[in-house]
Amino acid sequence: MHLIFEACDAGGKTTTIEKLQEKLGWKVIKGSSFELAKLDSLGLIKAFHDMTLDNYKENVIFDRFIYSNEVYAKMFNDYTLLSDDVRRALEEDFPEQTYIIYLYANPEIIKQRLLERGDDYISTDHVEKIMDGYSDAIDKTNIRVLFYNTGQRSADDIVDSIIRIIEEESEWVAYIMTMYTKS
Repeated sequence: MHLIFEACDAGGKTTTIEKLQEKLGWKVIKGSSFELAKLDSLGLIKAFHDMTLDNYKENVIFDRFIYSNEVYAKMFNDYTLLSDDVRRALEEDFPEQTYIIYLYANPEIIKQRLLERGDDYISTDHVEKIMDGYSDAIDKTNIRVLFYNTGQRSADDIVDSIIRIIEEESEWVAYIMTMYTKS
């Protein structure tokens, strides 16, 4: 199973990922970064493709992925933007059990968090544009998306919810496999 975490900076992503990794023991992969975004198109496609296939059969948590690329590359002209066709092709490589976990909060909460922690790349002026970018990027995907408001729910509550979903899906897959082997 692959869990892809996406969020605006100061959206609660790192805290939630750390708590989930602590409970599950899954590998965490930095799936998108400002460094990766500076690769040329082929280099970026290969990096995303390799991350998916190298970990296809493993349970993995991605700390950002192709959706962050779409959001941030549109904001920073020197970053490589992948086309919708390339994004769809990369999504075809995802395991069937893949979820996007999108963490969000009221823009004013995000701005306050940014002011409290600081950020080398993103300012409070970017928040609405980033959140709109994620809305657009997520609207285009066929991957299952779980939405969590980190302004209303704690990281622990979100982690418990994700674990329940994983357990339910695992039970469903086991049931289907049992039915398939009986026929």
